[in-house]
Amino acid sequence: MSGRFSGLQSKVKELNPLAMYIHCCAHNLNLVLIDSIRSSVVEVSFFGTLETLYTFLTGSLPRLHILKEEQAKQVEGVILTLKKLSDTRWASHKRAVDSVYNSLPAIVKTLKQISKGKISNTKSKTVSEAQEIQKNAIVLCETFDGATKFDEQRNKKTKQFFDEMGVDDNLNKSADLNFKIHTYFVILDSFVNVLNHRFEDFSNTVQQFECLDPKKYFFDKKISEKSINQLIKLSDIYQIDIDQDDLILEYESFSSVYYHLNKDCEGISTNYVLKFMITNDMISSYPNLSTLYKIFYTLPVSSATAERSFSRLKLIKTFLRSTLTEEKLSNLAILSIEKCTAEKIDFDKVIETFAQIKKRRNLL
Repeated sequence: MSGRFSGLQSKVKELNPLAMYIHCCAHNLNLVLIDSIRSSVVEVSFFGTLETLYTFLTGSLPRLHILKEEQAKQVEGVILTLKKLSDTRWASHKRAVDSVYNSLPAIVKTLKQISKGKISNTKSKTVSEAQEIQKNAIVLCETFDGATKFDEQRNKKTKQFFDEMGVDDNLNKSADLNFKIHTYFVILDSFVNVLNHRFEDFSNTVQQFECLDPKKYFFDKKISEKSINQLIKLSDIYQIDIDQDDLILEYESFSSVYYHLNKDCEGISTNYVLKFMITNDMISSYPNLSTLYKIFYTLPVSSATAERSFSRLKLIKTFLRSTLTEEKLSNLAILSIEKCTAEKIDFDKVIETFAQIKKRRNLL
């Protein structure tokens, strides 16, 4: 869809060259987290163990039955089922960690029973898999057993010769420092680099509209030359909809009015400006400037909300509803997607409206 030459982006730009393609920020942030975690071997091994646990224990009903029995004995309160990892939503990683942490003693006992062959007709391959996973699970159990510090190892020191200067160097760093160097800092450095790379296009787009930020003319009575130059470049892009000379005059006039009316306010965001124009009936006085603000507000920052509507269809049209007509499916989808609005509907008014509709009874 994002292809510049043959994707949907190119098709839309053929119809409207001014249309901007902006990658969904929510999806971009999810990709940043995934890429940064993959940079650490320790974290890849950690989440790989969680995925192996889920696949092994939920792939067989007898194994899952033993796990549920052990969870009923070991776990107090709410029992969390094992979750599958998903690269689409990073929240699934947290749910997977929470479910394993909640049921870790039960998981270890389940793996011990399977590795000892207590399930009838258990294959030797299954037993060996359970034994291998059990080792990894025990490591996880020791890691999450409420410890706030890592176990310290004996520090080794390098030998110093007669003419060498300096203090003896430790070969073994402390466990805390070792974790920070080989895991935490590796992920953090990768996160910063990937974040700058993936949000570079979005940052360039936002910088084009930087002159519309009220902070640029809020604390200074005089507009800077840099803001005027940015405004001219922006007007060149949208020259079909905007008159450049009138825009500069409107910008200077509005900045002066806005500054005097909001002297006591600090930290006003760009989202407030268009609302300020509409409230004070200034749209007709500043048509070009208001058009730029409207364009800025309609930039597609995220498509996560729109994609959730497609996910709802999978929940609505189940196997039992496979014969739904298109009209009924559309109506149910609207009620589900617009759930917040649907909950505010007054059903008494709906019933009264339905009762007043012309009767359509067919005599048999």
